[in-house]
Amino acid sequence: MRWANVGKNNYQLIVVPLHGLGNKNGEGRGVRIWGYEFPKDLRGNWKRHLVDSTMHLTHNFEIWEDGDNGSATGLIVASKEGGNIFQWRKKKWLPVDDESASNSLPLLTNDVAGIGEIRRLNNGKSIATIQPMHGNLLQVESGFYSLKKPQKLAGDKQIDVLSDMLSQGHALVCGDFLGLGNDQIVAGWRNPNAYKKVGIRLFKPQEVKNWQGYPLDDSVRMACEDLQAADLDGDGDLDIIASGRATLNVLIYWNNRIP
Repeated sequence: MRWANVGKNNYQLIVVPLHGLGNKNGEGRGVRIWGYEFPKDLRGNWKRHLVDSTMHLTHNFEIWEDGDNGSATGLIVASKEGGNIFQWRKKKWLPVDDESASNSLPLLTNDVAGIGEIRRLNNGKSIATIQPMHGNLLQVESGFYSLKKPQKLAGDKQIDVLSDMLSQGHALVCGDFLGLGNDQIVAGWRNPNAYKKVGIRLFKPQEVKNWQGYPLDDSVRMACEDLQAADLDGDGDLDIIASGRATLNVLIYWNNRIP
C-alpha cells in the first residue's frame, strides 16, 4: 500500500495484492488493484478506482511523480507478466500503450519471466529492478523518463546488470545514503546464494565502472524480505530497516556516515 497524489489535494491509497481471488500458482482470476480515494468525511465511504485486473502475482509497485505540481501521474507495477505502467487521466486509471511504455522503460518490456521489485532513483532519471520475479538479477536502467513525451526519449537508455548473485531477490530501496549527491541502490535476498549467504548489499555508481557493490550484511542473520529507508535518529542521514521472514527478525542498520 502506498499513497499517490493524483491532483491538487487529492490522494488515493493504492493497494496491490499478491494474488487474485482464487488464484492458484499464478493462474486464474487477475489481481484487482484499487485506488481508494481519501474522503472528505473520514467516517464515510472511500470511493474506489480500479487500476487494473489483468495481471497475476503482482509483487511490488512504484509511484511515478511526473506532474507539474509534483502529483503522481503514473504507477509502475511489477508482476509475473513483467512491468506495466498506468496513468491517472480523465479521473481514471488507464494503461500506457505498449509502444510508449517500451520507449519510456525498455527494462520493463524486455522478454523476462516477471519483475519482482522496482524502484525509481535520482528523481526518476533511473529505474532499478530485481528480475525475474524472486530472481537473481539486479539491474538499473539509466536515462530520463517522462510519460508526457516518451517517444522522444527512446535512444537515451542504458541497461546495466549490477549483480547476478542474488537468490530469491526480494527487497529494494534507493536513496543517497552516503551523501554523494546521487542515489545508491540497496538490494536484499532471502535464500542462500552460491556462497551460502543471505543478506543485503549496497551499490553505488563509480566514475570508471558503472556500479560497485558493498556488503552491508552477508551473514546468515538476515534473510531479507523487505527494506525501507528513513532517518530514524534525526541526524540527516538515511538509515536502513530490514525485515527477514525466514530469520524472524527486523534489523536496523544505523547510518554512521562521517561527513
